[in-house]
Amino acid sequence: AEKRGVKISGGELKKRAEELGIAGELSMTVKRIIESSVLAEKMLTSEKKIKVTDDEIKKFFEEKKSLLGEPEQVHIKQIFVLSEGEANDILLALNAGADFSKMAAAKSQDTVSKNKGGDLGFFAKGMLVPEIEKVVFDMKEGETSPVIKTSAGFHIIKIEKKNQAKEAKFDSDMKKRLDKILLNAKIQQELPGWLDNLKKKAEIK
Repeated sequence: AEKRGVKISGGELKKRAEELGIAGELSMTVKRIIESSVLAEKMLTSEKKIKVTDDEIKKFFEEKKSLLGEPEQVHIKQIFVLSEGEANDILLALNAGADFSKMAAAKSQDTVSKNKGGDLGFFAKGMLVPEIEKVVFDMKEGETSPVIKTSAGFHIIKIEKKNQAKEAKFDSDMKKRLDKILLNAKIQQELPGWLDNLKKKAEIK
């Protein structure tokens, strides 16, 4: 890269770090790893003249349209206990007007969510255990489930929000997203052979 004058800017480095979910100041090691990766991609793309055509993007979109949309999702809170009797008592209290978040903080055995008022975030179909999934996707926003038994224990679920499924649209944002996906796939396919060829030509001591 140095011989050919190929460089990476600070902005490119930061952008790639953000894409990888790395925030804050980068250590020298992480910076060098990202820099090497981006430099290799830039050189390979230039040498092999790798690009993605509009036809390729459109074809990929049509083939994968069902996977590119947003699935139906539920935002849930839960209270989890080990005893069915305790779960029934909690449900009675909730039905009598007790606050779900406060009950979760006081009673739930789920150490991950209890300090957040039982909040577990959003889930799409296929992400929850079957016993819970078959109940929650038929519930409405604001509703509280009956006691649900799983192999782990007893759950009471509240639906905070429901997001309906959205079909994928072939707009400018989608084109950019797919261009990036397809370009990266081509790069990863070409990269091993390209690097091997460079090694064969190089003097390595």
